[in-house]
Amino acid sequence: MDFHTVPRHIPINTTILDLSSNNIALLHNETFMLLTKLRTLIIHTSRLRHIDVNAFKGLENLQNLDLSANFLDVGSLPMSVFNSTPNLLNLQLSDNTFSGEYPDKSLSFLSNLRSLSINGIRNGRFGDGFKYLKKLRDIAF
Repeated sequence: MDFHTVPRHIPINTTILDLSSNNIALLHNETFMLLTKLRTLIIHTSRLRHIDVNAFKGLENLQNLDLSANFLDVGSLPMSVFNSTPNLLNLQLSDNTFSGEYPDKSLSFLSNLRSLSINGIRNGRFGDGFKYLKKLRDIAF
């Protein structure tokens, strides 16, 4: 596929949505608002550069999110971008363009997160946001 935006009219009972290998540079606010049953969202290798703060609004049941192999950095993830995904268990952020610092302020809202995959950052510092990830069991670099 060669989507430049998330397609409209996705059935509302969708539980798994794979948008991999597209050209979706931006996730707009309320993109997934009607997909309240979504449990897995995959946006792997889609040239994603920025996610609006309320892009994931409505995804309270989301458990797995794969944003790997894109062009995300700390500035791509507003502080409360994951506020609407309180039940997220697995997050894949590896193979992005993080450098200098980890997106700990954005991650701090993910108190139920169990597994995180992210690039290792040379001389990177784990910020205070990581202390809120009390259920985190696995970090893959």
